[in-house]
Amino acid sequence: AFTGERGATFGPPDQAARYQNMVNAGVAEQVRVVCLPSTQVAAGWQQRNVGLLWLDGDHHYDGLSADVAGWSPHLVNGATVAFHDDQYPDVVRLLDELVVANRMTFLGKVWAISYFRWCDAGRT
Repeated sequence: AFTGERGATFGPPDQAARYQNMVNAGVAEQVRVVCLPSTQVAAGWQQRNVGLLWLDGDHHYDGLSADVAGWSPHLVNGATVAFHDDQYPDVVRLLDELVVANRMTFLGKVWAISYFRWCDAGRT
């Protein structure tokens, strides 16, 4: 089992529930769960362009900035990008910077998840 920075645990029963939820939602064949550092996966990404990206890992500015920089070349214009734990000051700072720079448009928030439309005008 994995213990997060706030003390919550995540283990085999949670993984089983995640996969069952994906099957129930009918998206199991489209979703890829990868348990590696985001920047490592982005650097070697050779699959199709990404239309939905969920970032929930490093909550420090440099780490999250590296996640966004690594994945941004793979995002289609108009992709949805979701950030978990949006209450961390460094996360708020980066999200604000990306919105001000017109890289993303805020769409909404559910619990501690903020989601945005990627609007990198240089990509199609």
